[in-house]
Amino acid sequence: MTVSVRMQRSALRKINMHVNEVARSRGVETIGWLLGFFGRSEVWVCDSVPCTRYKSQSRYGAHADAREEVELAMQYPRNVGIVGIFHSHPFRGETEHAVFHSATDDSTLKSRASRHENYLSVVTDGTDTEFFVLRDGAQPVKPEIVESISYREEMKSYRCPLAFRLRRETSLPRVDFVPGYLEQEMLALVERDLRGDGLRVKKDSNTIEVPALQGGAESNSLVITKTGSTAMIELEMILEPMVFVRGGNAEELRTAVKNEILDDVVFLLWNSLGGGSTSLDGVKSFEANLGSFRVHETSPLPRKIFKPPRGSAVLVREG
Repeated sequence: MTVSVRMQRSALRKINMHVNEVARSRGVETIGWLLGFFGRSEVWVCDSVPCTRYKSQSRYGAHADAREEVELAMQYPRNVGIVGIFHSHPFRGETEHAVFHSATDDSTLKSRASRHENYLSVVTDGTDTEFFVLRDGAQPVKPEIVESISYREEMKSYRCPLAFRLRRETSLPRVDFVPGYLEQEMLALVERDLRGDGLRVKKDSNTIEVPALQGGAESNSLVITKTGSTAMIELEMILEPMVFVRGGNAEELRTAVKNEILDDVVFLLWNSLGGGSTSLDGVKSFEANLGSFRVHETSPLPRKIFKPPRGSAVLVREG
């Protein structure tokens, strides 16, 4: 299958500026991410963002801090965001072919392509730039450089207002176990509630309704109440996930809504709880507001803007 790549000129310019200003001046390899969206056999690249945190960085290799990539990905709705990775080869002039895809680059692309088969890998020395996708090994693709790309023209957007409660009894020992546990519980809940006619599309207003996830919630909050060795977890969520799709058939929308609900719940839990490792031993109750966010349809891509909760979590110990 032939892959078509369109890249906004400003995104390519930002890559070359970063490589020349940082990688070439310091003589080390640099990494960054390509932002855009995928089609069935197309990739649109709207922007590029350089890495700022490295696990290691030298003349002939670099490893980005994985947390930075995760944090960047969480800033975008599921079907837009990171579509590829770029890195530099800072030794132009030392070899006849400075721009090539090494065995290490092949391995990196293979791991990323497990997320999407058309994930891009871009190699540059600040002057020459080449694009690769994984096809029986890294294969070069020639991009079309365009002045402007609009996701609004290429994708359909739908809002999905939700308000629901989830109550579960568990024996989790620590607060930092809660986000992962609730993600699995939410997955089972959403897959059940989105079956059949559980999802209703109102194309005249570009909204999606999920009747089973309507009503009951008054805020975004988490309450944990201990009784002996068990804990009752009560999660309240008022959300308005925004999904972006290329097509818009029922199954594509169902998948997009499911993923976006899960992303939004996990996003709020981790951002509000901060990954704290508070033990629940000897705790009577734990309460936390979870903040909120909205998707702003900014340019070049829509972004999630997080509003932190007011006040800190309240923990009450026994006795």
